[in-house]
Parts: sequence; C-alpha cells; structure tokens
Amino acid sequence: MGGIYISCGTFSGKDKSGSALSGVLAGMQAIADTGALAAMARLDANLEVASSYVLIAPDDAATLLPCLRRYRTELEQLIAPIRDPFVAMQNDEMVDGLDFGEAKYGKGKGWQYYCVLDLEQALVISSAEGQPVVLHWD
Repeated sequence: MGGIYISCGTFSGKDKSGSALSGVLAGMQAIADTGALAAMARLDANLEVASSYVLIAPDDAATLLPCLRRYRTELEQLIAPIRDPFVAMQNDEMVDGLDFGEAKYGKGKGWQYYCVLDLEQALVISSAEGQPVVLHWD
C-alpha cells in the first residue's frame, strides 16, 4: 500500500508519514491565517497535477510552520494523554472505528499526528537550511 514520504535537506521522515496530509491540511484550514491559506492553496494545486512528488518552497514552509504547530497542539489535546503516534494510530481503528485506509489517508487523528510530527520537522529544517520540503509517493 503506497503512501507519502516527507524529506528536506538532511531530514528523512518515517515510513509513509505524510500519508494523512489531506486530513492535516483540512484540519489546518480553520486556524490558518491568510498567508498560510495561500501556501496551502499552492500546495493543493501542486498536489492536483503532480505525478510523483511535490516541493514546498522554503518561504511557504516558513509561512506554514506556525499554523502547523497550532494544529499539532490541537491534535495533542484530542488524543491526550497519548503522545505516541503509533498508539494513536491504533486508536483510529480500535476506538474510532475507522477503516485502516480511511485512517491512513487523512481521517485518523493518530495518522494526522504522525504526519504533523515529521512535517513540522521538515518545515523547521527548510527554514534553517533554505531547502524545499519534498513530498513524494510510491
């Protein structure tokens, strides 16, 4: 089963950690400022036409980072007291009753948390190193 991988410069995310990206972007919509909304719109547009990868420019990474951090805090409150994304991912299925595929591709809060942790790290590195974040899939 395929998935989305996250990398940036010296950072390579965990296995398929970006798979819940659509759920993360949807969750961020409600708390995003104008700049973050514009960066998310560019990312969505690029995802629509991409065949195997998408780049997030360093400027967009810097713009998205504060919003993503706020969303991580929201997720942590929702899955509290769990801070282990793998336990939270199991709860997506066992507690919330989601199908594995639904959970993995955006509906699961555990999968979203897994995604947010690596995406946040990639955005931080992008800002520090001036490298684009790479989202690629198989």
